[in-house]
Amino acid sequence: MAPLASALALAWLLAAPPALAAPAAEAPPAPLDPDDRLGGYTLDEVWSGQWRRMYDRHGRIDPDGPPQQRLNRRLYPEYEMDVAASDLPRSDEARWRRAAHGGRFRLQSLDEFGFAHLVQLKTRAAVGEAGGYVGLRFDRRYGRGYDSDLMRVDFGHESIAGSPIFARLGVYPRGEKEDIDLELAVGARWADWGEARVRIAAFDAFVDASYALAEGRGLVLDRHLDMQDAPLALALELLSARVAGLRVEVYGARVLPQAIRVWHPEAPEDDHHRRRDDWLGAALIEYRLPWAPVALGLSARRWTSDFGLAGYADPTRDRAVREDMSRYEGYALAAWGDLQVEAVVSRTAAEGLLDPTDFETRDDPQIGGEVRRLSRLRAIYMFVDGFGLELGLMRSHRALTGPEAGRFAGTDHRLLTRFVVPFGRRVWVSFGTGWDLDDGDGVYDGSGVTLILSP
Repeated sequence: MAPLASALALAWLLAAPPALAAPAAEAPPAPLDPDDRLGGYTLDEVWSGQWRRMYDRHGRIDPDGPPQQRLNRRLYPEYEMDVAASDLPRSDEARWRRAAHGGRFRLQSLDEFGFAHLVQLKTRAAVGEAGGYVGLRFDRRYGRGYDSDLMRVDFGHESIAGSPIFARLGVYPRGEKEDIDLELAVGARWADWGEARVRIAAFDAFVDASYALAEGRGLVLDRHLDMQDAPLALALELLSARVAGLRVEVYGARVLPQAIRVWHPEAPEDDHHRRRDDWLGAALIEYRLPWAPVALGLSARRWTSDFGLAGYADPTRDRAVREDMSRYEGYALAAWGDLQVEAVVSRTAAEGLLDPTDFETRDDPQIGGEVRRLSRLRAIYMFVDGFGLELGLMRSHRALTGPEAGRFAGTDHRLLTRFVVPFGRRVWVSFGTGWDLDDGDGVYDGSGVTLILSP
């Protein structure tokens, strides 16, 4: 099925009009460039972030547990608002996607001792004169439920034989050979139509080779892994060009049903199979008004995962859990002279384990759900070329179902005051403090910083 799906997708790509788009710029425009500060939003980075969540098993609370693990007892009602307080400007997302080089960083205080932070770095170097390149991509994310460092090495070509077709092979090297993932993206790009691509991912691609080598050398291991199915995922991703002010993105993916046999030479009663399969989808529609520098957009995404442990000698130890996450957003972006405005309203619903670490140890792992709503409005006004002020208002609401429903629910409001300091056209910095607008929690509500670099 995988080769057939890829062949059909590539045939569809090749049948489209052949107007070739320009390759990705080697020197992208600076973030918040005064000539075009309404670059637009894209789901491309969010979508890729969900794949990184699947690749980085050790970035999750339980490396051998379900892939999402979105719920845990370290979350609290204001967590999403804390993370969003230092969020990257949405009007810069489309430029970040096009850029061949760049860096982004954000850091936000969560409590007296901890931060949530994000680091993203990417660069590439041309190979030959026909569009080939080698690139590096680094993503670091830390927060409640995340502790992920993920490096990707890319070998790609922007225009194969002068055609609209591009390809990229990404390798995720890790400290453990059994945890190396591979990703192949093949697609085409047209100036008048946009971009379409097929993504094929292989999870833990060298598990069988690693354990076969160890077993061949007679090593005595506490645990052995054996892939029972091809650990593959397939995706089709379509990103249109802007036509009459309208732009559309559609993403769909399937993690094929797969199982790993886990067996223990010294403890056969612990032998079992670890099974999973997933469906992922996302879509965005954005319209830029013809009579004003304003863009309006709607987005939706969903990820459903089925995960289980089966085949124990004691069948009461078998486990199964379904994780489900859906998120809907509406947003507006505007830029008038020295003023930029961003408004976002979102609703997120999630179901899963309340504590992923008890999946194998408890007879009744606790399963619950949550619904989070977040509204935020922020405005940036540049008083002079090198100095501006950012003001924002935020409201979050969290409601839970299940055993923890009363303990972790609540509604909160916050005022943001931040300074914006661009250093020329290549460095953009925003930093400041949040102020609690609710009674009983104190006035100070965390500080943070956001940094964007472009070559």
